[in-house]
Amino acid sequence: MKKFNPIVAVISAIVILVCGGCKQSQDQTIIRLDNIQYMYAGVDNPISVVSSTTAPDELNISANTPDVEITLGESAGQYIVHPDTNCEKVEIAVNKNNTPLAVCTYRVKKVPDPILTIAGHRDGDKVAREELCSDGTFVVMNNPSFDFQIPDSSMKVIGYELYIPITSTDARAFAAQGFQLAPDALSAIKNSKPGNMVYCTVRVLMPDASTRNLNMVLALK
Repeated sequence: MKKFNPIVAVISAIVILVCGGCKQSQDQTIIRLDNIQYMYAGVDNPISVVSSTTAPDELNISANTPDVEITLGESAGQYIVHPDTNCEKVEIAVNKNNTPLAVCTYRVKKVPDPILTIAGHRDGDKVAREELCSDGTFVVMNNPSFDFQIPDSSMKVIGYELYIPITSTDARAFAAQGFQLAPDALSAIKNSKPGNMVYCTVRVLMPDASTRNLNMVLALK
């Protein structure tokens, strides 16, 4: 009887957790995600399929649901998987002449929230009133801590709400479309005092067609 190997057991458990479960035939056909840990909904996910016995053009790659689109990648054996925004998991199957070679099931997550800045400042920063008035533009970019990177241009600020408490009984609220502070909001910031807070809720259109509300708080100086 073989002895239980805890290292092998841990590695196997990690593979199952990441992929959700893979079954492969004896010809060692492998499905793998390219530079990502999970699949993400509403965007293109790169995968590679490698077979020890079959050329890439002889393989048939399919998904278990019509909500998933699979297209050819840039190189042989590379594919792009595009799950619908409502997908929670995707099963990818590889066949040759209706003979199953490999099956892999992947969890599908939503695209992570991007980073929001204005005048080069992020949530929690102290910022001079002059900086905000000269560069009152909201910018979104990829969060480098996530494994999935998408073009910054695929995310767009479409509007915002601004709240500036002046005193315990006086406050200013503003709302507008677009990615730049409107003149009335800039005027309120210019006339604020050091120490006043600015509370922002910014609406961002994501590449998966969803809208995210990103919050930011700035301290004026």
